[in-house]
Amino acid sequence: MTIPNSTKYQDAQRERRQSSPDKQALWARLSISQRLSATNLSHFGYELMFIRHTDDGGLAIFLCGQSIATINVDGDIDSAPDIQIR
Repeated sequence: MTIPNSTKYQDAQRERRQSSPDKQALWARLSISQRLSATNLSHFGYELMFIRHTDDGGLAIFLCGQSIATINVDGDIDSAPDIQIR
């Protein structure tokens, strides 16, 4: 029995979202500016969850309970970003 491509894609997307990437590998992908800002956020309990790729570079996504914060490639922190976490 062959699984349709759309089902394979959906399964791969679901698996990718459910797996937790290695935190050290994520930190290594941050710019120096992002790392400095991320250190400040981590003092408040935020954890780096993933990096979303945008036209402007990597956008680091942090969570602390129900709170979301982002750090752009320049190190600017947005504590009320207009994004949805699936």
